[in-house]
Amino acid sequence: MPRLHEEINDFYEYMSPTPEEHAMRKAVVKNIEAVILEMWPSARVDVFGSFRTGLYLPTSDIDLVVIGDWTETPLRTLEDGLLQRGVCDKDNIKVLDRATVPIVKLTEKSSGVKIDISFNMNNGLRSAELIKEFKAKFPALGNRVVRSRLYWADCVVGYTRESDSGRQQQ
Repeated sequence: MPRLHEEINDFYEYMSPTPEEHAMRKAVVKNIEAVILEMWPSARVDVFGSFRTGLYLPTSDIDLVVIGDWTETPLRTLEDGLLQRGVCDKDNIKVLDRATVPIVKLTEKSSGVKIDISFNMNNGLRSAELIKEFKAKFPALGNRVVRSRLYWADCVVGYTRESDSGRQQQ
């Protein structure tokens, strides 16, 4: 049994991002944040989801939320701004404006990292902080969550249902 435990821990370490991968993702967030703040200087950009909690896989997207004061969610304005500044190509951005949680989905051009951007949705931030508290209280949780995510990702290969945050299916 101790050998299985070691193998599980080794696998977790193998699937965990390297410092270089983490730095690259942080740079992608910084770049997109700069674009958003150029467009809306009084806005705030926060990371949530698996990147914030440290439970992301190499293929995971990055979830961002833009907090600001708008009468209508500026999904198309953000799409135009990201395209104009060369963050992504027209073929790699999609506005899901009819989803339960409207988002802009894109693949960042220089890294290939997938990004989901929502507006004024604080529940993801609260959830991420709760998960981080649980990880601190139960250190083995990260290992188990990553294994579970890999298992479920393998089970649903070919089924492109968005994550369970209420987004529309493709």
